[in-house]
Amino acid sequence: MGGFILDISKKLFNGTQWSSDTGTEELNTISRVATLYKEQGHYTEALELYEQALVGRKQALGKEHPSTMQTVNDIANIYYFQGRYDEALEWHERALAGRKNALGEEHPDTLGTVNNISGVYLNKGRYNKALEWYERALAGRKKALGEEHPDTLNTVNNIASTYSQQGRHDEALEWYERALAVKKKALGEEHPSTLLTINNISGVYLNKGRYDEALEWYERALAGRKKALGEEHPDTLNTVNNIASTYSQQGRYDEALEWFERALAGRKKALGDEHRVTKDTIYWTEETRKKLAGGHMTE
Repeated sequence: MGGFILDISKKLFNGTQWSSDTGTEELNTISRVATLYKEQGHYTEALELYEQALVGRKQALGKEHPSTMQTVNDIANIYYFQGRYDEALEWHERALAGRKNALGEEHPDTLGTVNNISGVYLNKGRYNKALEWYERALAGRKKALGEEHPDTLNTVNNIASTYSQQGRHDEALEWYERALAVKKKALGEEHPSTLLTINNISGVYLNKGRYDEALEWYERALAGRKKALGEEHPDTLNTVNNIASTYSQQGRYDEALEWFERALAGRKKALGDEHRVTKDTIYWTEETRKKLAGGHMTE
């Protein structure tokens, strides 16, 4: 079905001469279909359609039109999702140059691209470079959008995540707590973004080996997610799985197994047996059973 849609698009639009008077809606349709492919993980097909939309938008609207720049950004994101980070960086820098010129340094779209570049550096393992770009995004977003805007808070969260990946847990905790304080004030205790930060704080305590505090924060995240999202939401089940992992790292395998089985039942029902995270939970459930069968006892 997907390939059929891609073939139809090629036959209909390849070689078309686009203008501002004709084809704008067709280009929007191509872009929407590309986004659908992206959301389904069909990145090669998405890339072909975004490239087609880019050719058309450059012809119809100009190189620096916001819609053209959005397509450049979309192409960069596809490369990012494919793990082709050098190409992602090249396209994000292209989007950044165009957006700065057309929209200005402090426009939300420009700052979004700055944030995206940070993420590419983070995934390349270039943590200091990532922090440099996240701090640039943060300064711009605070000025343009305010301290409590979700985009600003997202960047604060990203800085904390970068410190965490570097193993700089105290700094990560400081930035997550900063994000949490503002999110609670701006969004409320039960907002999914607030609960994500609570979950992230749990992870920092886990990485520091402070298991009791990790469990305390995971249980807080779980209670909030169950109430706000429901028992079977992927985020709720993620927290259930995290609690299981914490017990496992403590060597408390009986409790770990109980929580892994709970996560597994929920993920099978919500996501299906073949989903990646379901398969991960199957693996860890079996590994925990082996440890119990091998005589590892809970202290």
